Amino acid sequence: MASNSNNFQHHNIYFKQCIFTYPIFKIGMNIVNNFLNAIIMKKQIVLSLLFSMFLVAGFAKDKKITFHVNGKCGMCEERIENALDIKGVKFADWSVETKMCTVKFNPEVISEKEIHQIIAKVGHDTAQCKATDKDYNSLHHCCHYKRE
Repeated sequence: MASNSNNFQHHNIYFKQCIFTYPIFKIGMNIVNNFLNAIIMKKQIVLSLLFSMFLVAGFAKDKKITFHVNGKCGMCEERIENALDIKGVKFADWSVETKMCTVKFNPEVISEKEIHQIIAKVGHDTAQCKATDKDYNSLHHCCHYKRE
């Protein structure tokens, strides 16, 4: 019987320790979990901000210009747009009706002056750069516009 009483006292002490230590353990774990969640949340916020900055910086580099380019027909349109299908130019469109060319480009890769030079090299005059006579004369006869 003494062993049974001894055994009961042992379990009773263990039970009392569990009752007192469990809430402390639970509070400690809640503190640790809250701390870890705060760190994870801060990392997510920082990563989101960094991603947003890079995304905005990537689009902020592009520049869009619109300018007059001499030409007459669909072949001119194809020639001008194909000439601008190069590194640094994201978009190029020349209108046969308005004779206006819209170009979206990265000025860190190509300059506005270089864009005008490329167009002149394929035979089309712009306000900033005139085609050489040789380049102009190499155009198909239907593409010959009135030179100023």
